[in-house]
Amino acid sequence: MRNDYLGGDLGIDRKVHSTTLNIAYDLSDAWTVNSISNARSFDSLEVFDADGTAAFWLEFAEDAESDQWSQEIRANFNDGSAVSGFFGASYFWEDGSQAVPFATDEGVFAACLGLAPGVPCINADGSVNSIFPVPVIFNERFGNTGKNTSWSVYADATWQVTPQLTATAGIRYLEDECQGGAFATGNTSALFGGPFLGGLFGNTGGQVVKSDTETFDAWLPRLSLSYFSPMTYTSRPTLAKGASPR
Repeated sequence: MRNDYLGGDLGIDRKVHSTTLNIAYDLSDAWTVNSISNARSFDSLEVFDADGTAAFWLEFAEDAESDQWSQEIRANFNDGSAVSGFFGASYFWEDGSQAVPFATDEGVFAACLGLAPGVPCINADGSVNSIFPVPVIFNERFGNTGKNTSWSVYADATWQVTPQLTATAGIRYLEDECQGGAFATGNTSALFGGPFLGGLFGNTGGQVVKSDTETFDAWLPRLSLSYFSPMTYTSRPTLAKGASPR
């Protein structure tokens, strides 16, 4: 069943695009530089019948999209000695949104929610009841947006103390910047004489109301010791064919 307000037919349509460029360059026998670049986007629309009946009662969709980009550059050191390590920096950016359209026939909604005593939602013959003589369609759309950036710098070193014991120490500084938004719009409800369900999701007229931009940062150290116990193996003599163990 097609619903143009919700975006189309029941079902899900999702498109994902991702492109990655990975470059490795040997500066010397001990030093290697890696660069990883990625661009990703997705566009998804899911239209679903939340009540699962023949009634035009709880019709929803989820319309989401996002664009992302990331870059990481890392230098690795390993000259075959007891000490190896790496250091680098990374950056991530995302701009996304999610909208939830909602549609209902208010007369059917009232009958199915039991607001009209004695009027069932669906009759035994499968027909749907309404408290109004003609369809009274209510449409609403609410959702959120998000814009995020994140960058970090890090360093890590490993020391092979003995053939069995390894010590690793590292540090990372991370900073995130986030901004959210929300929006809602809908026509006037015939049942409630204003916003549907008393303005459950508010109404911004479709305009995105954005939050302040917040910044979060953290230092993330790590220290670990790894010990590998050497395996012992005892061989067993091979018995000659037909012989039996003592």
